[in-house]
Amino acid sequence: MGTVRRRRNGVWFVDYIAADGRRVREAIGPGEENCRLARKILSQREAEATLGQHRILPGSTPRFAEFADDWLRRQRVRGLRPATIVSYEGTVTLHLRPAFGEMRLGAITRTAVDDFVTARLEDGTVSPTTVAYMLRILKAILADAVERGHLAENPAARCTPPRGDDEREEMRFLTPAEIARLLAVANEPYRTLYEVAIHTGARRGELLGLRWRDVDLPHARIAVRRSLGRVKDGDGWVVREAPLKTRASRRTIDLSPSLIETLLACPAGDDPERDYVFRSHSGGPLDPDNIDRAFKRHLALAGLPAEVRFHDLRHTHASLLIAAGVHPKAIQARLGHTSITTTLNRYGHLMPNAFQGVGERLDALLQGTVYGTSKAPAEGSETGIAR
Repeated sequence: MGTVRRRRNGVWFVDYIAADGRRVREAIGPGEENCRLARKILSQREAEATLGQHRILPGSTPRFAEFADDWLRRQRVRGLRPATIVSYEGTVTLHLRPAFGEMRLGAITRTAVDDFVTARLEDGTVSPTTVAYMLRILKAILADAVERGHLAENPAARCTPPRGDDEREEMRFLTPAEIARLLAVANEPYRTLYEVAIHTGARRGELLGLRWRDVDLPHARIAVRRSLGRVKDGDGWVVREAPLKTRASRRTIDLSPSLIETLLACPAGDDPERDYVFRSHSGGPLDPDNIDRAFKRHLALAGLPAEVRFHDLRHTHASLLIAAGVHPKAIQARLGHTSITTTLNRYGHLMPNAFQGVGERLDALLQGTVYGTSKAPAEGSETGIAR
């Protein structure tokens, strides 16, 4: 049984044995009102102990900044893509640590998380999509704290993420004329890099990780086997190979005749350890940051909008496939999407022809006229449909 006691300074506290066998002293406050509150809290704690419910005191939990740093350390050794790690680090450093860093994990409440989300939305400096991403990372960190016994439940688990911007509005597609202008002003190796991106739809990291042994020109195909990106190494950053984004990202992409001619004109790697298709002047892989800077420079020279991203070359490839009437399943395989749902959700709005004339085509099929065959069976016949 527990007891309610008062310290010499007048503060009331409860003294009880928790469900895990620990003796706990929990301060409540001074005055008669807190004395009554202490009795109620003691009854609650004794009930929790009887039911075997383990209560974690906020003051016994680590601070958010300390735990988040440990969480990031464990993510780095999991073999995640470098871009993913950089994104996690940026979100924790720029947004989560300033808001929750000094708070104990046990002191973070649902209200505190909701207030954080609301404040970021009202601030207007980041998009709702970015705020939703912040919340996703916060949920992951707090869920890990639950798994490690620092929290009894995740205070952010039931927080609803804000509705993000429509992704299709963020996409930009280059027209064939704009593609020609971009390639005309780009110098090597960037010109070939852009052309391969437009013709294959491969992601930036996948292109940078492409080695000549992955290129099979006689059979007109390339094999996507790895990615490449910037990772933190001590106080600096290095360019390093990393696993692909998903299992479906490991794929083979057919090449067009014109792209084969372009690749035939490229110098092949003469060093088995440094045989990247797209190489810097030193012979090593290109730095992703240098690509972004070069891409912005070439956009300006070509008179194209500065808002276009290198990743939009991937979207451009998808739009060209759709315009050419390529089946969505083939587009899914080519882009390395895990599910056809991803492909349709992302690019379905570009396929209006797929939804036009459905009624007429259905009638034609049921009436047997699709291939110029006879009309529908007469009413009442053995195969007819009664009206």
